[in-house]
Amino acid sequence: MSTITVVAGLPGTGKSTFARALADATGAAFLDRDTLMDPIVDAGLVAAGHTPGAHHTDTFLTTFNMPAYRAAENVARDIAIGGVDVVLVACYTRQAAEGRGWWDDLSGRMAAVGADTRLLWLDLDRDEHRRRLDRRNAPRDAERSGRSFNAWHARQNTTVPAYACRIRASLDTPTMVALATMTRVPLSPTG
Repeated sequence: MSTITVVAGLPGTGKSTFARALADATGAAFLDRDTLMDPIVDAGLVAAGHTPGAHHTDTFLTTFNMPAYRAAENVARDIAIGGVDVVLVACYTRQAAEGRGWWDDLSGRMAAVGADTRLLWLDLDRDEHRRRLDRRNAPRDAERSGRSFNAWHARQNTTVPAYACRIRASLDTPTMVALATMTRVPLSPTG
């Protein structure tokens, strides 16, 4: 049986760096929702008259956001069917703000193909979070960094879901990986 480890949290908390290290340490496949979907999403945004990385627009939120998550989940599922563990990176903050239903749905769909799931949630001190977003300077962070950070951060759901394993992203990556490989969190929809 394979395991799909979902690494979630706000943008800029170090999810991709941590998840890649976790995948390397455990021999799992690494799958980043942004890497998989952003080229397709950005092409659609440009076709709709927006700039690449305009992930704050209604067009992105209503047309591309949820299908991009579903596509990444489907790829993770297909890899897991082949017996390979997967580390899937995606924010999932909007979904978590709406309650546990998204996690029950995701873990239920993965259980249907024989895969266990677990959720690791990266959390970061507000000041360090701002520094990381400013340093990253990615186009998709335009509304999240610099002078816009405080307004953006105030709108975010910063509560770590009770059904997730919280990992402080201010720890060094090897320590975070060690904690994650020792930690087993709910492995079923009812966990």
